[in-house]
Parts: sequence; structure tokens; C-alpha cells
Amino acid sequence: MRTLSQVQERIKNYKEAQVFYKPGLGYIVWTMATGDNLEVLFVEVETPGQGQGKELYKLWAAYIDVSGQSPYHSVIGYSLASNHRAKHFYCKLGWSQRNLGQSIYRDDDTVVMWCAWNDFMRNLFSEKEQ
Repeated sequence: MRTLSQVQERIKNYKEAQVFYKPGLGYIVWTMATGDNLEVLFVEVETPGQGQGKELYKLWAAYIDVSGQSPYHSVIGYSLASNHRAKHFYCKLGWSQRNLGQSIYRDDDTVVMWCAWNDFMRNLFSEKEQ
């Protein structure tokens, strides 16, 4: 996993990107998107596949709520279609997905993923495991 300084270097050209960093767990980079919705730009956990992604999102969502940065409606993100691990993870969190077609960055399709904030919070903090 990247160090905080490596993450900050990675995002230095992103306007108004913010970092939520938890050593030993992971980080989330996001920005305020169109319509005051949150756009997740990067997520990385220390050990994928061990529940750290959901735990990181719980901490981040609580931080967003407490800091008064809750989105107008939704949280969104993008992935390459070939990133099956990411698509599966977000599906388990209740995010909808739509393939947008050929990516402008790579020889792959782009998938947009989104979830209404209230649904996202309910899915994260429900007693039932996803």
C-alpha cells in the first residue's frame, strides 16, 4: 500500500481531491463531483479480500457525515470493465453499474458505479453482512 506522501504525490494534479488515510488499513481519495455528489477516485487497502474495504468505507462514510460533507444525493466511481474484483466489491455494497463502452485511457471499457448516499450508509452499517 502507498504511504500518505505517495498518495499525495499521486493526486497533486487533481483539483480539490481529498484523502482519507488510515495506516495499516488503506485510503480513499475523493472529490466533490457534479451536483455536489461525491466521486471516489482511488481506493486501496492493505490486504484486499479480508474485509478491509468495507471497514475503510465505514470509517470514511462516518467521517464524511460528521464533517458535514455528505453529498446531495449519491456517491459515484469508475472502474475498468476488466477489474472484476472492484465490480464485485461495489455490487456487494449495493452500487449500480453501467458499462459506458470504450475507455479513453486504456484498451478496455469503462464502468460507472453509483449508489444513493442513504442506501450506501444503510448497506454499510446494516447488521446483515453483504
